[in-house]
Amino acid sequence: MATEPKTAASAWALFWQIFQADKKRRWALIGELGLTPVQGMALSSLDQDDPPTMSQLGSTIMCDSSTLTGVVDRLEALGLVERRAAAHDRRAKCVALTPAGLDLQARLRARMLPPPPHFEHLTAEEAAQLHDLLAVAVERHAQHGTSEA
Repeated sequence: MATEPKTAASAWALFWQIFQADKKRRWALIGELGLTPVQGMALSSLDQDDPPTMSQLGSTIMCDSSTLTGVVDRLEALGLVERRAAAHDRRAKCVALTPAGLDLQARLRARMLPPPPHFEHLTAEEAAQLHDLLAVAVERHAQHGTSEA
């Protein structure tokens, strides 16, 4: 049996395998904070200094507008966000963090910081190599002027 060559595609397949295997843990952490996974994605993606419009937020978390309205309604009911008129277009609504939302966002990000169990057996050197390679991928992506994170 031939071994698959070590390519970006095979690295991505391994990354995706780890990400999918860790979904249950991530969703449980979000649930412990009283949020659904989509609410957690929305809350964690908000920028306190530059609140996105509803359409920008929907694009960021890949959520259609009808679903996003319900997500933001629930976050608003929990006192975590508020809708504000956009400075550039008063017809558009921005989604801004409240102080409670900023606090929960920080707690959510802190809870998501520990890596999945797949990383537990990496040596410090291996973890540093992985970090450095992922940083290169992020940096080069940014250098090519793409708008996606």
